[in-house]
Amino acid sequence: MKEKSNETKICKHCQTEIPKKAKVCPQCRKKVKGGKLKWILIIVVALLALMVVFGEDAYELSEDAESMSKEEYIDSCEKYTYEEIARNAESFVGKKVKFKGEIQQVVYDSEDGSSEYLISVTEDEFGLWTDNVYVTLVAKEDDSKFLDYDIVIFYGEVSGEEEYTSILGENIVIPSVTAVYMNLEK
Repeated sequence: MKEKSNETKICKHCQTEIPKKAKVCPQCRKKVKGGKLKWILIIVVALLALMVVFGEDAYELSEDAESMSKEEYIDSCEKYTYEEIARNAESFVGKKVKFKGEIQQVVYDSEDGSSEYLISVTEDEFGLWTDNVYVTLVAKEDDSKFLDYDIVIFYGEVSGEEEYTSILGENIVIPSVTAVYMNLEK
C-alpha cells in the first residue's frame, strides 16, 4: 500500500496516490469525494424512520378490551355518527364505538395479523359510502382477512385523529379508531 504525503491522498477505489483536492481519481475515474454527504443522508433517513416507528404515541386500549368477553365488549360499544366524532375526535378518545362501513383501502396488512384500514362509514341512499375513518385492528387469532370493498362492522375505541397527505398533496385529517373486533357483514 502506498503512503500518502501532505499534498496527496490514496484513492479508496484503486489505491493510487492522487492530489488531495481531487474529486475524481485521474487513474480509475471514480468519485473520491462526497462520501460524507451519502452517510449524512443515510443517518438522517434512519433517524426519521426510527422517529416514525417509535415516535408515534400508539393508542393504548382500555382494560375492558382484555377483561371483557367479546359479547360484553361489543354490547358496551355505542353507535355514533361520523360527524359527531369528526367534529371533535379528541373529546371522544377512549370511548367505545361501533361502526358499519366499506373498506376503501387496506393500508397495512402484517404477517402477525395487525392491520390498518381506511373505512368509509356513511352510506347514502344510492349505496355509496363516504366519510373515512382510519382503523387499526388489533391482531386476534380468529380474525378474517379483510379486503378492499368488504362491508364490515367494527367495534373499538376512538384513538384521536390520523393525518396523511393525499395523492394530490392535500393534507387530510380523519378520525382514528383502534378496533378490537371487526366482522365481515354477510
